[in-house]
Amino acid sequence: MNERVRIALDVMGGDFAPHEVIKGAVFAKKENSAIDIVLVGDKSSIEKHLSSFGEKDSFCLLYTSDA
Repeated sequence: MNERVRIALDVMGGDFAPHEVIKGAVFAKKENSAIDIVLVGDKSSIEKHLSSFGEKDSFCLLYTSDA
C-alpha cells in the first residue's frame, strides 16, 4: 500500500536549526517520494536554506513568526 503521508515539520527548533532540519527534510524527501513535508517557520530562513540545497520548489511551506 503506497499511501501519501503529509508531515508538518517545525524547522526553527533543535540544534543547528534550521539548516540541519531542512537538510534532513531534503534527504527524507529524496528517499521516499510518497511523503509530503510541510516546512513550518520563518519565511526568510526557510527560503534561504532551501535554496542552498537547490530545493526551493520541492516542499509545501507554512510561514509563521512563532512556531
